[in-house]
Amino acid sequence: MKHFTLALMAIAFISVSGQAQTVFWSDDFEDTGSPSSGTRVAETDAGTGDIYFKRTDGSDITTVESYTSVTGSKFWAGEDHGDVVPPGEFELQIEFNDINITGLTNLKFTGKFAANDFAVWESLAFASHDDYIIVEYRIDNGTYQPVIRFYANNGTSKQMAEETNGDNLGEGMVLTHDLEGFTKDIPATGSEIDLRIRVYTNGTNEEWAIDNFRLLHTSCTAPSIGTQPANSNVCEGGETSFSVGNITNGNGYRWQVDTGSGFNDIAEAAPYSGVYTSTLTISDVPGSMDGYQYRCMVINNTPECFTNSNAATLSVTAFDLSTSVDANIITAEQDGADYQWIDCADNQPVNGATSQSFTPTENGSYAVLVTLGNCSDTSDCVNITSLNIDELNSWNATLYPNPSNGKVTIDWGIDLPSVRIEVMDITGKIVQTQKNVFGSSSEMELKGLNGVYYVRVLSGEKSVVLKLVVG
Repeated sequence: MKHFTLALMAIAFISVSGQAQTVFWSDDFEDTGSPSSGTRVAETDAGTGDIYFKRTDGSDITTVESYTSVTGSKFWAGEDHGDVVPPGEFELQIEFNDINITGLTNLKFTGKFAANDFAVWESLAFASHDDYIIVEYRIDNGTYQPVIRFYANNGTSKQMAEETNGDNLGEGMVLTHDLEGFTKDIPATGSEIDLRIRVYTNGTNEEWAIDNFRLLHTSCTAPSIGTQPANSNVCEGGETSFSVGNITNGNGYRWQVDTGSGFNDIAEAAPYSGVYTSTLTISDVPGSMDGYQYRCMVINNTPECFTNSNAATLSVTAFDLSTSVDANIITAEQDGADYQWIDCADNQPVNGATSQSFTPTENGSYAVLVTLGNCSDTSDCVNITSLNIDELNSWNATLYPNPSNGKVTIDWGIDLPSVRIEVMDITGKIVQTQKNVFGSSSEMELKGLNGVYYVRVLSGEKSVVLKLVVG
């Protein structure tokens, strides 16, 4: 693999999360104006095809894929360093020297990085050496300290990825041919800073590139946010919004979302609107957004001068509107809710039918209104057609006495095998059963019942429903 070192001097970096930053030094590797100050000293600037370490526009090198997201037209790239002059040097470096940081605080480094994610990058964990891309800094000719490091991620995919825990294995974002920006704090300051990048690569297709190196410091008047966005609770499919207000020294807005892997800019596209205003609106909210966090970057004139708002959390109440049917009993699959069953023939509620399960007393089409907290929605209608109420006439079924004082005889008129008898209240809830009855009639003692009930006699796929008054 290839080894490449960049040294950057005379720059200090300090973490200032969310505060305004101004670029005071840059090198985008263009023909003029780069670097903006100090000097760039490369170990070599040569090569072509698939053996090179050089500043390029991509036309004189061979890559598996073209690099994208290039700033301007030029960038720095390398591959198979060992055959570039001087031969045999797998680690090569670039230094950026004499960058003045006197009086500057809260420094950051930002740059774009890319690598071939189809290559077989190597690591001492599973090979004979480490391939890497390392950016370092030093203050006032002190000891170099790491800014950002990239190593092979594992012995399977062997891609170049950001190294985050000091084990010389990449655990973070995988580099591709799309130049990706990274920003890192530099926790020191002084008079001058040196930067260097060291890259090790010794094989064909071990391609890497860098672009748009910049140093930033706090210098602008950071916006002040008087009213922070508040957490929001919304029903699935509903609409909600987040807002910032009472802004001082701010004249631009940029909303961001954290879906679980850090904050990223939001595109002005459904379900979002108002991405560049003080109020972000989310429409037709899907349940998958539950737990997403939102913040607003309030900008003062330039994107480098900003303040991030506090993060606000979106909570989405999503529920299951599916139903199941078993033996003509309809059950709402959502647990822990309030229920109201509806007759789809007239969209009117079934009186008293407020349990999770509903047993219709006649054929028809039924749905359930499910309510969770402040959120309600209605299921699809379910057709019940197998109650076979017409069998009443052929069976000549009766029950007596009716009204009953608690003991009743059910007579269905013909001998039937394995009859099941169910007593249901007016909501369809089964309150008493009698199983494995044989013959043409049966007596039941109705315990603790008072009011109007329905008695259903079932045998095979046939059934009879009779109305009974108890009390």
